Amino acid sequence: MVPDRAMAVACSVTDIRVDRGSTLVTLVGELDLAQLLALRRALTRLPAASLPNVVADLRHVDFMDCSALRAFVSAHLTIASQGGCLRIVATQPQPLSLLRMTGLARVFCVHDRLGSALDPLCSRHSSRS
Repeated sequence: MVPDRAMAVACSVTDIRVDRGSTLVTLVGELDLAQLLALRRALTRLPAASLPNVVADLRHVDFMDCSALRAFVSAHLTIASQGGCLRIVATQPQPLSLLRMTGLARVFCVHDRLGSALDPLCSRHSSRS
């Protein structure tokens, strides 16, 4: 269930759990400077996760700014150093456009479906030899 808009802005991190071995972080509403600390804390691997990957579900995020991008870059570097990848599920126009305009859509593993982001080996990494 997705909270209404007023609740979404007040509570951007709605769920953190292990799904198919990866840490899944579900985000809702707006990601900006006000949520930076909570976002940084959320984008870390849970101890119970069997894979080093972190999946950020942004399907219900309708706005994010550069402070959110900074948190994603930091998480990407940490996760990559642990042998995993940061996977971002983005379908809303503004966050997806920001990822594309900044070139970060080519750095992160960006997916349009949650199922593909949760695969043990994402399409970007399965094509690498």
